[in-house]
Amino acid sequence: MECPYCGRKMKISKDLFFSLYPSCEGGFLHRHEVILWCGDKFLTGSGGIARELADRGHHVRKVGDEYDIIP
Repeated sequence: MECPYCGRKMKISKDLFFSLYPSCEGGFLHRHEVILWCGDKFLTGSGGIARELADRGHHVRKVGDEYDIIP
């Protein structure tokens, strides 16, 4: 699975909270807010990332403090 924001391959984290889902935080020089893949959608807490992905054609929906991003 590739990150919709930066295009890097999403990885499973060793952190207990993120260990079930592939996630991406960007590269060494170009870090961004965490984006999770949850089976049928991406999740992020960043409004900036959500707006940019909406401009790229993804369907974005705000749910509480997070954004659902559907490719």
